[in-house]
Amino acid sequence: MDPGAPVAVLLQLGKEERFSLSADGCAGLLLEIVPLIMRAVRTIHSEQALDLTVPQFRALLFVQRHRGASLSETSEFLGLTLPSSSKLVDQLVKRRFLDRESDPVDRRRMVLRLTARGNALLKNAHAAVRAKLADILKGLSPAELATLHDTLGLLQRSFPEMPAVVTTLTDIGASRKQ
Repeated sequence: MDPGAPVAVLLQLGKEERFSLSADGCAGLLLEIVPLIMRAVRTIHSEQALDLTVPQFRALLFVQRHRGASLSETSEFLGLTLPSSSKLVDQLVKRRFLDRESDPVDRRRMVLRLTARGNALLKNAHAAVRAKLADILKGLSPAELATLHDTLGLLQRSFPEMPAVVTTLTDIGASRKQ
């Protein structure tokens, strides 16, 4: 699939009557568009031959953005079971992209940390994907780019980052008592 194909599809989707100029119409359009964008990102990702699966890449990104993340938090973010996430993290540790460390506050808890090698991989991958996405978008006019920029800003403000997940049994017990 041509990674640029979603731009043409997006422009056409936005003109369809079933996506009215309402919150519901915009929600429907989002549900149509996000998979197209993710497909383009996956295609670009695979073209870069990063030798990582998309879940491994997402795990690295999560750990980078959430310093001190636990396996449970990473697992919840990925939507995987703990055993599946543990196996994925084991592979990333073995390849020296992640380290596991004891939490200095709670020694029963292990935290994940990106290594220098993991940081370098993410930096290079991010630059490569960003460059390809920019190539896809360069066919838009300056006015369309301005509209897209403003719209993405609106989306970013509309979808704030989710709060941290509950990580310890003590926290779980405390939240159930409330």
